[in-house]
Amino acid sequence: MTDALAWAARALGVETRRTDRIRVAGESGAGNDVWRLESAVGDAVFLKRHGAARRHAQEVRATALWASRLGASPRLIASDAKPRLALFEAAPGEPGEEFRADRSSSPLRDGAAGRLLARLHALPTADDDPVPLAAAIARRARAWAERARSALDAAVVDAVVARCAAPWPAALPPPRRVPCHRDFGPHNWLFGPAGLRVIDWEHAREDSAAADLDRALASPSVDGAAFLEGYGALAPSLAEELRRVTPLSALAQVAWAAERGDLERDRAGRARLAIALTPPG
Repeated sequence: MTDALAWAARALGVETRRTDRIRVAGESGAGNDVWRLESAVGDAVFLKRHGAARRHAQEVRATALWASRLGASPRLIASDAKPRLALFEAAPGEPGEEFRADRSSSPLRDGAAGRLLARLHALPTADDDPVPLAAAIARRARAWAERARSALDAAVVDAVVARCAAPWPAALPPPRRVPCHRDFGPHNWLFGPAGLRVIDWEHAREDSAAADLDRALASPSVDGAAFLEGYGALAPSLAEELRRVTPLSALAQVAWAAERGDLERDRAGRARLAIALTPPG
């Protein structure tokens, strides 16, 4: 921590002091350390040490390319790849998860989140991955299926793989990757009088827009109708992506939870999976 504080002081040009340790999260030793610092002139900033080099690179890239253009994320003041440090301005607002206790505020917050996500997905980017997105979704399904077979009935696992690996409908344009946050939920939202701010871009990269939609809609504190109204009508191709990504995400949640003995997430994932695989009507 001493070295990180010294680095922050050099980046700011003034001495800093630690006021709080916010979070240590993650698995397999890849968690992040986040500290709230206060400079000698009273300005609050946040110092983040990423647990993995890839997360650091993704957050720095996404903040520069996308978050800065949206104007709805804390400004990145400085970063250094070798110690995996990043320094951010403090952003106004309350953590989005705190709105669980005040459901009357959720539609306002969630509508703003939907609008912001639509703007993110509309930013220009190149989908230069050699694997088409539809094929990538099928690959992910097969990989998670192998990890989930010890936790779920084979018929359920096979149903998810069959949906995700089905030929893409000829009447729809093939899906393409767009800028994605990839952890877009209330735990990464700050909401206040100035509107919504989004933090923690460490997972961000080009991916299926449905991955962000599913992440937000899976949260029990999100008003799905308000969120989707803010996002706007889903194009038929995106609706088909979501029809595939939603059960895939639930399958992955069950597999992940089973590997770690996380009963709460296991139950939630199974409930999501049952809903996702229930025929409409």
